[in-house]
Amino acid sequence: MSKTDHSDGLSVMQVILTLERAGAQEVVRTLAEHLQENGCSVAVCAFEDGAMRAEIEKLGIPVEILNRPRHSVVRFPSFLAEMLRIRRELAALIERWQVDIVQSHLLQVLDFLVLSLRPATRLRLVLWTMQNVEFLPEQMPRESQGLHKLKVSGYRFLYRWLSKYVDGFVAVSDEVRREIIRQLGAEPEKVHTICN
Repeated sequence: MSKTDHSDGLSVMQVILTLERAGAQEVVRTLAEHLQENGCSVAVCAFEDGAMRAEIEKLGIPVEILNRPRHSVVRFPSFLAEMLRIRRELAALIERWQVDIVQSHLLQVLDFLVLSLRPATRLRLVLWTMQNVEFLPEQMPRESQGLHKLKVSGYRFLYRWLSKYVDGFVAVSDEVRREIIRQLGAEPEKVHTICN
């Protein structure tokens, strides 16, 4: 589907890590379907294919699959090269689909990457969707506890620092909304509860 199919509406790209069937992926499919019904052109971008792809494409919504990040920040040169590659690919998708709004889901470090595209592309809004209160990295093996604490601190700092540049947050419950405000320091008026 091209921008010209809905020339009077906005173009929205939903970005999520995987299209394997789960709650967040159902949200992406439902949002894409209803945005399209309401005059928006929609594309979905993921970093891992899955069962939801066929359902989304059946709605006439294009799905783009990019290579999933493989390197931890510990391997910084490889990590940086990968982030720059993903940034270029996302910027190209934004240009191709003439995207006005990007809404991210469950991206963690890629949330920051998506946000970095706003001043460099035609994007008008970046929205972060939080599906639960666990914004920080998953637990690492016991031998990596020191590294885990450093990584969690880094994520917390980046989320708190960058949250002021996000145009809006979507929380799937009032509990998640409270935690976005508490943990990320987001401005309350920017955080909207939209229950699944």
